[in-house]
Amino acid sequence: MSIQGTLDEVKAMLEPYVNGFISGGRDFEGMFVQRHAPAVFLNDLRPPMLEETEEEYAQNIYPYILLRAPSGSVETDEIDAAENSITIIAVIGIHAPGEDMQGERDVCDLIDRIINAVQENPCTERCRIDTKVNWVVDEEDTHPYYHGAVTLTAYDRLATRAEYDI
Repeated sequence: MSIQGTLDEVKAMLEPYVNGFISGGRDFEGMFVQRHAPAVFLNDLRPPMLEETEEEYAQNIYPYILLRAPSGSVETDEIDAAENSITIIAVIGIHAPGEDMQGERDVCDLIDRIINAVQENPCTERCRIDTKVNWVVDEEDTHPYYHGAVTLTAYDRLATRAEYDI
């Protein structure tokens, strides 16, 4: 199992669930602002464009889900079979400049959507995703930016030597 291949499959699994996400809130001037579905990035956010200001970058990058694979393992048992595991962290970012605190609700909504995706589709072509999911919402006051994360574990049963007839 390749790490990038697994991230690609998890991204494809999540996108239909998060594409329906559209939220709205009021900005500081009281104008209603509708936010688009989050972009799902692998490994890193897109770099800012040279002509973008920090505020324009925030408006263009948020909301987002960033998929990273910081760790994994390969375990071999006594019959020479192995199971590969990859820990995947989905970092959620929301920009909600209004005073209605909608950002934290949006983070929780995206966490729910990720959990639903895993529970309804725990198997992809390459891997099986553990339905035990850990999540967290950032407790620090970073208004107008809100963040959370979901930790997933993907498993892939590797072929044994006997299956290769070695």
